[in-house]
This record gives sequence, C-alpha cells and structure tokens, in this order.
Amino acid sequence: MAHQTFYIDIDEEITSIVERLRHARASEIILVVPKRALLIQSIVNLRILKREADEARLQLMMVTQDKLGKILIEKAGIFVQQKMDNISDEEIDLKEEISPLERYETEAETETEMGLEKENVINRKNRLDRIGSDSYFDEKQAEDLKRNELINLEKEKFLLAKKKTEKEELINKELVSGIKKNPEIKLLANPSFDLKPATPVVKAPPIRTEVPVSAPVNRSFVDRGKGENFQDKKIENFFYQPNAIERQSQKAPSKNYDVHNLPVNVHKWFWVFGAITVLLAVGIAAYLFVPKASVVVSVRLDSKTVDSQMTGKVGLVAVTAESGTIPAKEVYSAQEVNGSYDATGSELVSNQKAHGKVTIYNEFSSSPQPLVATTRFLTEDGKLFRLVSGVTVPGTTIVNGQTKSGEVEAEITADSSGDSYNIGPATFNIPGFKSSGTKYDKIYAKSAIAFTSGGNGAAQSKVITDNDIAAAKNKILAKLNSQLEDDMKKSGGEDAVILDGAMNESDVAYKISNSVGDVANSFQITASANAKAIVVSQKDVKIVIADMLEKNAGSKKIEAGSIVTDFSRSDVDFANGTISIRFHAMGKIAPDFTVDTVKKAILGKNEEQIKAYLSDLSNVEKVEVDYWPSFVNGRLPVLSSRVDVSLDPI
Repeated sequence: MAHQTFYIDIDEEITSIVERLRHARASEIILVVPKRALLIQSIVNLRILKREADEARLQLMMVTQDKLGKILIEKAGIFVQQKMDNISDEEIDLKEEISPLERYETEAETETEMGLEKENVINRKNRLDRIGSDSYFDEKQAEDLKRNELINLEKEKFLLAKKKTEKEELINKELVSGIKKNPEIKLLANPSFDLKPATPVVKAPPIRTEVPVSAPVNRSFVDRGKGENFQDKKIENFFYQPNAIERQSQKAPSKNYDVHNLPVNVHKWFWVFGAITVLLAVGIAAYLFVPKASVVVSVRLDSKTVDSQMTGKVGLVAVTAESGTIPAKEVYSAQEVNGSYDATGSELVSNQKAHGKVTIYNEFSSSPQPLVATTRFLTEDGKLFRLVSGVTVPGTTIVNGQTKSGEVEAEITADSSGDSYNIGPATFNIPGFKSSGTKYDKIYAKSAIAFTSGGNGAAQSKVITDNDIAAAKNKILAKLNSQLEDDMKKSGGEDAVILDGAMNESDVAYKISNSVGDVANSFQITASANAKAIVVSQKDVKIVIADMLEKNAGSKKIEAGSIVTDFSRSDVDFANGTISIRFHAMGKIAPDFTVDTVKKAILGKNEEQIKAYLSDLSNVEKVEVDYWPSFVNGRLPVLSSRVDVSLDPI
C-alpha cells in the first residue's frame, strides 16, 4: 500500500502544512514531526489539520517523539506513532521533503522570473486565509484588507522565521501548560499569525500551482506493527473552531468585531454551556436542600436525689438559693357552691298522688323569690300540694310604664293519695307567707289544666337519709375547696401553687333543700366559706431544688425538666407570713454536650465519622441515623436546617 511521507519543520506553519496535504498524491499521509514543533504545540492547529484531512478523504498518521505533542494529537483524533519502524508499504517519492524555507525561496525565485503580478500573491493569501473552515473569514473582510499589508506580512514572516523560533517554542510550551491547568484556553497567540506592519518588500511570495489529484481511495490506515485500526484511536467526535474574536485578531487586529455576528457553532456551545450550568446548579441545590436526616443519640443520665426543706416569706423579693428562701404571697377568697344529689333511702308510701303543673307569680317586689322543694301550696278548699323541685320566681319588671309580675312554671304533687286531689284549674296560695302580710296575696300560683293520677294504694318510694346528707356535704365541701384554691391561685399569679396545709378556711355554711325522711328522688345543697392561704411560685421552688441537686452532684448541671418532686405537708404561720416547705426531689445530671454542639460537629459526615465523634463523649450509649430519601444514606447533609438531632435519655 503506497503512502506519502511529509517531514515537518520545527517552525513550519499550519497554512504550509495544509497546502502540502492538498497537493498530496497518495490517500495515506504520514507526517513526521520533530519535538517542540509549532504544529503539535497547539490543539487548534491539530484540529484544523484533522478537519482538512477528513475533507480531502485522506488517512492521516503522525510520527513524533514529543510526549506533550502526542497527547494533543490524540485529543485531536489523529493516529500517532512514536517510530516508523513498522510502516513497510511502498512510499511515493515526490521529493517534497525539502525544508519550508528552501521551498519558499525556490518558488519565490521561480515566480519572480515568470513575472507574476502581485495580484496573484494576494489571491494566494486570501485562499490560505480560508484554511480550516469555510467560516474562517468573511469574503468581504478579506477584500477590505490592504494588499500592501498582506504582502508585507508574508515577507516579514519569511525574513524573521529563524530568529523567532525560540520565542515561538517558549510561548507554545506555556500554552500547553496552560491548557492542562485551564481547559478554557482555546487558542495560542502564535507569533506567526500576528499581523504587523512592515516595510515594503522587493519581491512577493510565490503562488504554488495547484496539481490535480485523482479521487482518493477510502481505505483504513493500519499500523502493521500493532494491528490497530486508525479509526479506533479517535477519542471524541468533537471539533473546536476559533471564535469570532480569535478570527478577527488573526485577520486584522486593529479592527473592531461584532459579538452579535458569532458563528453558529459558538452560539450552539454557548447554549450547551448554559444548559450544563443550569443542570449543575439544580444538582447542587438538590444536594443541599432536598436530603434530610434525623439523628437520635441515646445518652445514659445519672440521677441525684435530695431530701430537704425551704422557707417561703411574705414580702421577700427574690430567691436566695444558698439559704433556701423564696418569696411568698398571702391571698384570700370567698366562694359559694351548690349541687343536686340523689336520695338513696326507700320507704313504702302512696304512689297514687295527683300531680300537675302550675305557674307561680311574683307581684310582691322586683326581687326574685326562691322556693325550696316541698314548699306547700294550698287550694281555696283546703287541699294541700307540695313543690316537687326548688325554683326561683323572678321579681317584677316595668314594661311600657306598667309593672309586670315575674313568673315561673313548676310541678306540684298532692300531699296525700286519693282521687279527691284530681282537681280542675285552681288558684294556690303559699301558707308559709301567711304571716308576711301582703306577700301572701302577691305570691301565688295558678293551674290551667286538671290534675290527674290521684288514687288509692301504696308503693316503694325514695326517701332522704342521714347518709345522703353527710355524703352530699363531703362532696360539696371538696368542690368548695377546689374553687377556693383556683380563685386564690389566680390572685397569687400564673405560676402560683398552694401546697398541702397552706390554706386556712372559715366554718362552712350549708343549706339543704330537704330534711332527713322526706320522700324525694333528689335534694339540693349549698355550701359557702371564706379562706386564706400563703402561695409560692413553682419556678422559685424548682430553682432552690435544682441548686440543692447540683450541689449533691458535684456542681454538675441538672437536666432541665427532669426534676421530680414530692411535697410533705407544709407548716403555715399567718401571723409571721411564713411557710415551711418539706420535699423529696430527684433530677438527672445533664450530659457534657448540647444538641447544637453535636449537630455542628457531625454535619456532612458519614456514619463511621459520626460514631467516632460520639464515642469520645461521655455517657453516649448508641446513635441512630435515618435518611430521607433513603437512597442518600451514608452521609449527613451539610446544611444545619436539613438535620434534626435529639437526645434520648436512658
């Protein structure tokens, strides 16, 4: 298989190498490149070379011993070899292997002898400017360049090529180093592409005559020594084109450029970069704000107890923990409570008594009139009835300048059995008011319908007993004391507490609606009393107890909310305004660390690191970590708001 070999000079430019490819007579090209050559110091040059070879359907291989150059060649997708020992096919000898400088001098002399015009030189320059991509330079921009600048440029590069070799090598080495450190570096400021004004030249650079080339054969260039396909060496389907700023600087540095006229590829990569940035931002936000974790640290807490007493003093302003004294307050209250209780006794009595409803009127005064159960009501013909349940008759009111009587509806029953009590509508007076003058006539009752159920016979009925009255008094007294305490606590303050033995009440007065032996299903009882007490603040009590517990614990802090206290009966001295409080208390010693310190220390750590940290803390028994969502387990979030840490006392 025939191939053509080009030996590249160390300072040969990409334009010259591309021209040599375009005039190649074989479809397989080998470029032998020395170390530190300009061609392999720029990834841009290599990608331009690769693109030109692909467009010309040439199979391209490069041979070089430059290590950094080999890296860039492989990134450009070009097959690279270190030696040519294994390339044994026939080589086309085209006598192309003279140096670029000799070739330039020879062609320049030939063109001078042929008398070519400077216009040909400009045409050649414009053609070379479009190497690499059709979008490299706009045709209109090429026409705007001064011909004299182009001619001077070519001459200056010819005269200064050797002198600038070392400078170019240094710049390109710095570029390679910069590319490794910062992938955003796109293009080497190759001095050979700088456009600088120069003095007019005597002769123009020659124009190389295009040599027709037969259609290349699409074949794979195979390394016989290693047996690897050339296409397998491509690493990415990627090609970088210089942006508008770089092309403009290569073509005419002194001109301004329009950023809105960027090539399509630049816009495409701009949007790709934007999308990647957005996705990266979303990923970072999701990593920071979505995951949550709950950490429960089981801590063994030691307990301490204390049996002691403290003193509350009326008029004291502040707590004195050292002496065990706290402020106290003396409070007073007067309360009245009532209740209804069932009768439990049983007696054989007539159950065929007539009964009915009446309306009781109060025309006596504007004050209400209470009537207890069993109050007697007497008809005009002397039949006696009794009130079933106690009621209060409202007083008179003034309506539109007229006095209106108060009234209430109630049920009465005959005092004895028999059908003679089945009376029709009637008027009733209250015998109890007969000695009260006009009250007897002004407070009365009327029935609107006939009474029924009166007859002969007897049955078991409920009767009020002594035990019923005693039990009712105990219940009403407990209710009264509770109401007195609640009222005095409100007077003492929101945090006030009345300890056992701290309250002193006056004699309780009772009012009972019925007497022992009365036939009734229930009865009412009312209790009233005045009381006074010395109250103290729960907060002040806990301060003194916590101080005593901490002293017993060697000044270690007691866990807040862990104190449990039992109080004995207190001794109250109202004359001196003091109360002695005896108690037994127990509290748990708080750990040497807090939830906040633990949270700050474990944020962003994995479970092994968390356990290692907690193992150094005292009294830690175990730690449990729950993650949400479950697939992010292994490491805690880095944001404090996404981590919940709690202590579980054992």
